[in-house]
Amino acid sequence: MKKTLSVLLSAVLIVMGFSLLVPVYAQDAPVVAVSEQTAKNGDTVDITVTLNNSPEIASVKLAVDFDSDLSLNSVTYGDALGAGMTQQPQTLSGTVILNWLDLTPISGGILFATLSFTVDEYAAPGLKSVTVTYDPEDLCDIDENNVYFDVANGGVSVICDHEYTSTVEAVASTCCTQGHAAYTYCIICDEILSGSNEPLPLDPANHEGGTILNNAKAASCTKAGYTGDTCCFGCGAVLTAGETIPMLAHTVGDWITDGENHWHHCSSCGQNVDVAAHSGGTATCCSRAVCEICGAEYGELDPDNHTGGTELRNERPISMTEAGYTGDLCCLGCDAVLEPGEEFFVPGDANLDGELDVTDLIRLKKHLIDSSVEISVFADISGNGIILPNDLEYMRALIIGAEYTVAEPGKE
Repeated sequence: MKKTLSVLLSAVLIVMGFSLLVPVYAQDAPVVAVSEQTAKNGDTVDITVTLNNSPEIASVKLAVDFDSDLSLNSVTYGDALGAGMTQQPQTLSGTVILNWLDLTPISGGILFATLSFTVDEYAAPGLKSVTVTYDPEDLCDIDENNVYFDVANGGVSVICDHEYTSTVEAVASTCCTQGHAAYTYCIICDEILSGSNEPLPLDPANHEGGTILNNAKAASCTKAGYTGDTCCFGCGAVLTAGETIPMLAHTVGDWITDGENHWHHCSSCGQNVDVAAHSGGTATCCSRAVCEICGAEYGELDPDNHTGGTELRNERPISMTEAGYTGDLCCLGCDAVLEPGEEFFVPGDANLDGELDVTDLIRLKKHLIDSSVEISVFADISGNGIILPNDLEYMRALIIGAEYTVAEPGKE
């Protein structure tokens, strides 16, 4: 389309010797509008294609498609197109192409074409669409600039004249089927012309189909039974309610236990019943609690609940080679140590008289001179396992209450 316009425009410019001005576009958006009409089956109706709010335009090519219930009779281009070149569609079925070309641009509201359609005799009521599409390259101004249009499609709304009707008699409601009032409707479009086919409420008093006994259940040791409900066979409504049959007792023997729970086993249903955790009784340090229900021992010993009395164990007197020990107070029931004892000695007590004094200092001096002089291990104040002259200085400091620092091993 643009090539055709370009060739035609070049020829005219050579002859006329002037150039065209660039057009000023309208503020409102351009729209290709397809009209919508109302018609009955078999009617002939005109549908218009209008260019609304069009800026100056010199070339238009539109593709028109329409519903299969419409037959296109003819296409008439609008008078506003002037002496421009128009082209009748090559076919009046399928996609129809509308063409127009002119060196004198037009603008504003333009009746582009009128399409005459005939509605099919058997078309169903409703909108039969007529739609327009276009390639952006096929709508342009005199300078071959593309002009863009929105599209508002339309068509033919087919209405029914209700020539063929049928009347449906009223149907009474029952307990399970909704009835309706009498009504007359159009056989072609199904529109209700008189009366109503809206469902009426069910009639719960109008039962049909007899009765049946539902929900009857035998009692067992796990579930209560039920005599059953007398019900309407048609709607299932309960006409006479049944009664509950009490649950049967379990068939059980002696208690069964484990470390945490006790229970009975029912020989009828195979289930464990009366399941509960052990309870009651008091645990001690040497025996577990006894359940008040089943008599089984359970739980853990209570290390804090001692029984059977106490005794003092592991006492040890002080000696020249070892510190004394006060002994451990122990439970006679579980042998647990309730109160651990303590070691006792006097640091520097060389002669083991229970005191640190000058006599210990003298004993240490004698031992350093003559190792055969017996001396306690507590004279090893440095704690290195060997009695050395430094221990004499440490002992002197202890006696007078002075501070001292034990030398590192090997640096005495």
